[in-house]
Amino acid sequence: RECPVDRSPLSVSLLRKDIRANRRLLSLMCNCYYKEQGCPWQGEFGDLEGHSEKCDFSPVECPFAVHGCDAVLTRRSVADH
Repeated sequence: RECPVDRSPLSVSLLRKDIRANRRLLSLMCNCYYKEQGCPWQGEFGDLEGHSEKCDFSPVECPFAVHGCDAVLTRRSVADH
């Protein structure tokens, strides 16, 4: 790998994290991964993973999968299944 500006050699040990850029990226607004399934959540990109872990619209395996049910449901529809 080489620097795109002066073509000097680059190595991972020479790179530094841009903390300000990282903060800006994490603060960008975004929608939930499951917006197409109906989730209305909008928030900062830094909060997206935490939200998606508990999102009512995320896909989950049927709790009766151990008994042969192969349905994939949204978290919110498990009780109705």
